[in-house]
Amino acid sequence: MHVRRDDDDMNCGTGGGADNFLGLRIASVFIILIGSLAGALFPIVARRSSMIKIPKILFEYVVLRMKGINVHVFFTLALPNILVRVSSYVAS
Repeated sequence: MHVRRDDDDMNCGTGGGADNFLGLRIASVFIILIGSLAGALFPIVARRSSMIKIPKILFEYVVLRMKGINVHVFFTLALPNILVRVSSYVAS
């Protein structure tokens, strides 16, 4: 259930932000870094390693799937911002 608050409760002030869960926030950066590195380096290690046997069709499927996700992120997140900035630059 969503409860509407007064404007005073939602005032951010100077924008300093809260320092709640500071340790968790710092740890989240490293957790994301480790996960990203593992996802980026696993295909390289799996391709070059003789100990890890991954069927080629599965490997190619995963690579194509990741390329599709990258294209999706570009068109949904990056491209609209790029178009807005280019159009404001051209208009001025």
